[in-house]
Amino acid sequence: MKKIRSITHRLSPIQSLVLGFVLLSLVGALLLMLPVANSNGRSQPFLDAFFMSVSAISTTSLSVVDVGRTYTLFGQVTLICLSQIGGLGYMTLILFVIYLAGGNISYGRGHLMTETMAVPSRGEMRRFVGQIVKFTLLFEGVGALALMLYWLPVYGFFKAAYLGLFHAISTFTTTGFTLFTDGFVAYQSNWLINGIIALLSITGAVGFFVLSDIYRVGDHIFHHHPLRRLTTHSKLAIVMSTGLVVGGTAVLFWLNYATAVPWPTQFLTAFSQVLAASSTTGFNTVNLVQWRQTSLLILIIIMFIGAPAGGTGGGIKSTTFGVILLVLWAVLRHNRDVNAFGRRIPRDTLVKGVAVAITAVFWLAIASILLTLTEPAVPLLDILFEATSALSNVGLSLGLTPTLSSGGKIIVILTMLIGRIGPLGVMFSLFGRPSAIAFRYPQEDVFVG
Repeated sequence: MKKIRSITHRLSPIQSLVLGFVLLSLVGALLLMLPVANSNGRSQPFLDAFFMSVSAISTTSLSVVDVGRTYTLFGQVTLICLSQIGGLGYMTLILFVIYLAGGNISYGRGHLMTETMAVPSRGEMRRFVGQIVKFTLLFEGVGALALMLYWLPVYGFFKAAYLGLFHAISTFTTTGFTLFTDGFVAYQSNWLINGIIALLSITGAVGFFVLSDIYRVGDHIFHHHPLRRLTTHSKLAIVMSTGLVVGGTAVLFWLNYATAVPWPTQFLTAFSQVLAASSTTGFNTVNLVQWRQTSLLILIIIMFIGAPAGGTGGGIKSTTFGVILLVLWAVLRHNRDVNAFGRRIPRDTLVKGVAVAITAVFWLAIASILLTLTEPAVPLLDILFEATSALSNVGLSLGLTPTLSSGGKIIVILTMLIGRIGPLGVMFSLFGRPSAIAFRYPQEDVFVG
């Protein structure tokens, strides 16, 4: 025990985070391997079980098997519990238990929390963790109730309640697992189901910090207190997410317009798929194989950008992409500072944003190249789509996942984990604890551009 504590003490916070996700994935795999978890009564192969466990803990939902048909109630509950842990960040649940017991958090745990969620400060962490749990119970509870009431006449009370709870958790955590074999294709033109899924996806993906910020602004208005302004992060998250969904929906609706299908259905389909990609929920309401390559390329871009930082969604984060656009705008305008909404963005944030994008592109290229070697018969676009979906923890697929070779599964597993932890975070973990440098080199110019 002392030796284990000594090892964990030497780990940096980000290395502890990586280790935690790997251990949770292994525990999930062992549970999914149990015969009681599989409908055929036999043990699932380790690689498939580990793939599904990582897919759940990373909130990706890429599946090598049909979840509804392959797993028993025990297996399905295992998957959705892993999704809940992965969506909230396991440190959130640990800190919540510590607070309930009246304990305090260490510096290391506090740093781990800031790595998994956008936390305002360690001083506000107790209140913020409580709000995360409250928001989760509220939105998942309301979503489960709404879905249950819709499915009640079809499936009866108990099955409707279970389906509602399963899909509410899967949606709010932006995991995207479904118990329906064809996803939500059967509800392609159903505005009510798509509306419930959309609200859960948006609230989960936008981030707990943004939800908390909006709540505080509304509370000030309701109690007639002096008006509180949204933070710059919240404004950027809302603007970027809205722009991504509105712009993507308009483009995909135009590209896939066909007179044979009513335009409201086509609009709803375009909106649902853009939201599934941008929130990284990953539910499909259409067979994406039928879409033209241009539409798929646009979905790849939207998946790569993903949801705002601090939420349950993946991608490089829409706020990161927003910061990169602001840097570009400042360069084009010859501005010394990078500003947004009347505030100057710190240099460290700018450097980190660019580094996140570079490391993500770097791993996406490596994963795509490796998949072309393990899956030589698969078209390049399908491989790029699969790799982006895995890295951004989306779960959309062109049908490649169930046919992956063993090597392909290992590559996608690594990609899903890297996407959940963050490519930059994984790079940090490789270098261990940062060492202080007590000097600076002389400056000299380098020609670029």
